[in-house]
Amino acid sequence: MSHMKFIKKPKNFEKYLQNIINESRGINLPAGWVPCSSFWLINEYEGVVGVIRIRHRVGNDCLMKLGHIGYEVKSTCRNKGYGTKLLEFGLVGAHKLGIRKVLLTCD
Repeated sequence: MSHMKFIKKPKNFEKYLQNIINESRGINLPAGWVPCSSFWLINEYEGVVGVIRIRHRVGNDCLMKLGHIGYEVKSTCRNKGYGTKLLEFGLVGAHKLGIRKVLLTCD
């Protein structure tokens, strides 16, 4: 039950973006999903280098395994500190959403 997957080049970017916006607002979510905000980390030379998603809450068994935050870094951009920066931004974002204790998991 992952949320919106980072797509290198969506066929219809406007629709992809609207889906991400809707997901953050809790609109048209599949059963069992929770609102989730997505943020991109962009490098002026390499474009999008990573994405982080913040689930607004956790609760059921599946989401407890996923935690509040999920993030990924483009394979060619790993080991450059981008994951650390994404997590730093994600923790600030979670705090802004009112999440005081963040559940992080690793798979």
